[in-house]
Amino acid sequence: MNSCTTQRGMVILLPIILLLTAGAIFSHANAERFIRLSQHHMALRAGSLTHTRALGTLQSVLAVIRTASAATALTQFSNQSLQVVTHPGTNSQDTAYELYSIQFEEPVLTGARPLRIAFQAARYSALAQLPATAFWSVAPLPAGVSLSVWQDSDEQLIQATLSQPSSSTRIYHCQDTHQSPCVPVLSDALMVPAPHPMQILFNRRQLKMSDTPFVDPLVAGQCDTLEPEQSRVIWRRGDCVMRVGQQLGSAEHPVLLIIENGDLRMAQDAYVTGLVILLREDSALSSDIDMAGGARVTGALVADAPLGGNSIIQLHSHYQVLRTLQRSPALAKITLIPGSWHDF
Repeated sequence: MNSCTTQRGMVILLPIILLLTAGAIFSHANAERFIRLSQHHMALRAGSLTHTRALGTLQSVLAVIRTASAATALTQFSNQSLQVVTHPGTNSQDTAYELYSIQFEEPVLTGARPLRIAFQAARYSALAQLPATAFWSVAPLPAGVSLSVWQDSDEQLIQATLSQPSSSTRIYHCQDTHQSPCVPVLSDALMVPAPHPMQILFNRRQLKMSDTPFVDPLVAGQCDTLEPEQSRVIWRRGDCVMRVGQQLGSAEHPVLLIIENGDLRMAQDAYVTGLVILLREDSALSSDIDMAGGARVTGALVADAPLGGNSIIQLHSHYQVLRTLQRSPALAKITLIPGSWHDF
């Protein structure tokens, strides 16, 4: 009797034992699978965080070398094992640029060896091409305009053609700076009618403050309160009126003065050294330029709008001033070379 009972008990317990054993094995396998899955997710999360931090470091490095030297970047990111190699060069338009080969290490949260990042970036000027002439307009000069251009004897002669000049348009060209009298010229008027000068100069159809390519441009409330060294890029919405003897820019630090939907009025002996651009949202509207005696722009002036018939324009053509402006950090742009990113 006891033997039969024992046997029946074993028959009943055996499946239970087998189920418990299988459950334990299954639970253990699931636990191991869960641990591996958790480790995998942690590794993915750590990798994602590492790449996020690496992208942040990348943006910080690019922001520094956009306006500063490689040595400055090396000083600021010494703890990132940063390496920067500079390769200067020029493109087909003889525009200077710098190519940067950059490497740094990004620590990994899991304690593994750091992730090494390598990429290349190019720094170049937002002013892609210099104006071909001292004066450049989208439209022919109307009757009544007075255009005087002085040119140093050692300056490269700038050739251009005036489109359908009016007989009452007064155009003067002096070979030496402010030498008088000037000889009237119609076949060499230093003017190039072009539909989209912004596209040629800045590689874009229009310039807008919302997507400006410049570094910290100064939005001027009034022009007559500006100081010579206040900013390399000045953006004025509305009329730009300069006071007597006021100076903006210098040969060493020329300015880019952009006047949006306004006129340029310069009092006696006021002058701008650099590049002046007049913009109009409505191309049917004109802009007036009035320069009193002794006032002038040294560099170039671009009118992306028709000019008023009473405009008086006095320019000193100066190629080196424009070249210095083109190389200014305020006009610097930087971009990652496509396909150059490597992480290992």
